[in-house]
Amino acid sequence: MGPDYFAVSERNGAASGCATPFAKHINLAPNLGGDLVVAGRDVETLIFDIGDNKDGPTIDRHDRLVFRHAPPQEFVLERRSHSLALCAPDQRYAVLILRQYCSGEFEGEPWNNAIEQITFASGETWLADALFDQIEPGVPFMTRQRLKDLQIKDVTDAEVANWRVFPYSRKLPAAGSAAKRCAEDTRDLAARGRNPAKTR
Repeated sequence: MGPDYFAVSERNGAASGCATPFAKHINLAPNLGGDLVVAGRDVETLIFDIGDNKDGPTIDRHDRLVFRHAPPQEFVLERRSHSLALCAPDQRYAVLILRQYCSGEFEGEPWNNAIEQITFASGETWLADALFDQIEPGVPFMTRQRLKDLQIKDVTDAEVANWRVFPYSRKLPAAGSAAKRCAEDTRDLAARGRNPAKTR
């Protein structure tokens, strides 16, 4: 699954939790496949993920969001209908993952709008439950190669060995009524023969 649309906007002033509105956007179109988004300082990031791998995400091929500076304990998480907001007011981060909780099937192929991995450079990773279940028992998830792929540097061997990994079910807000909202949001698209995964 790969995101085909990103919008990144600069912020003015300090963030006030997840209620801060988005400013103007800069649109970016990454390549297909398992994509990587790295959030730097003083930015809001709007992510619209579009599935493009018919076999679905795997432990080695999935979408990743990396926070370089803000540790997980500084984040406020909110489920907004079928989307996920992550805000770190002190770090001036505000991230919205549109349709994070949406998935389905179109013309016999599965799709989702999810980012399957959220990693904090301070030493913690959250994984979609299906990917978490693919980790082999006794085999560390985080490796030097994965850190390199995530553009995370200056990590000691001890930090790699003690890297914390959790399934989404332990960290993200529960889906609640998201499935119903997803169905309402994509029903007309499917009826018109448009793949919901590829339509904003």
